[in-house]
Amino acid sequence: MEEIEITKIEDKPHLIGEIDFLDVKVKVYHDPTSVDENSLTCSWQARNPDSFYQGIIWMDKETGKCTYPEDAVIPEQTERDREIIPKFIVTAYKEINSKLIDGINKYLNSDFNRRNRI
Repeated sequence: MEEIEITKIEDKPHLIGEIDFLDVKVKVYHDPTSVDENSLTCSWQARNPDSFYQGIIWMDKETGKCTYPEDAVIPEQTERDREIIPKFIVTAYKEINSKLIDGINKYLNSDFNRRNRI
C-alpha cells in the first residue's frame, strides 16, 4: 500500500495581506518552509493576457519574420495590455511590516522597469 504524506495547513503558504503597486493590489503570501528571511519570489504576468495571440506561428530563421495561418485572428492590443505587472509575492516574513513593504517596493519598481523596458 502506498504511503501518503500529509502536510499540515501551517506548512503551506498562506495570505498575509496585500500591497498597492501602481493601480493593482498585489497579494503577499508567507511561506513557512522558507529559511531565508530576505528571500522574495514574485510571479509576473501581462496586464491583459487575453489580448495576446494564442495559436500557431511560423518564424523564418534567416529573416526573423513571423507568419500566421490565414484564418488567424490577431487580437487588438494596447501598450497597457502588454504591460507586465506583479501577480503575487511569496516571502518568509510572517506579517507585513514597513521593512517588508520598503523591500518589496524597491524590488517591484526595479523589476517593473526592467520587464517593461522603461
